[in-house]
Amino acid sequence: EVEMKVPQEAVKLIIGRQGAIIKQLRKETGARIDIEDSENAQGDRVLLISGIPVQVCRAKATIHRILSENMPVSEEMLVPQRAVGRIIGRGGETVRLISKSSGAK
Repeated sequence: EVEMKVPQEAVKLIIGRQGAIIKQLRKETGARIDIEDSENAQGDRVLLISGIPVQVCRAKATIHRILSENMPVSEEMLVPQRAVGRIIGRGGETVRLISKSSGAK
């Protein structure tokens, strides 16, 4: 059994209307997928995925795909203080270029 944490707002994407998506996930992957009722301190919910390893991996990959297609992704990157000026660029030029070319905000 594997625990997978997902944001509270993602649970409805995984369950789907009248449970359609989670039923389809269970059928396609063969894994048992349950959602714990309570959320943790960070506001995440825990999915319990069980089955043979290939079923569990398939279920996790499918859930990751559903979330990446339907939810904004946020990532924080720590950089050395001496690199901050280079990343921002003169008048914010470099960071604007990175944002424009990548579509990130």
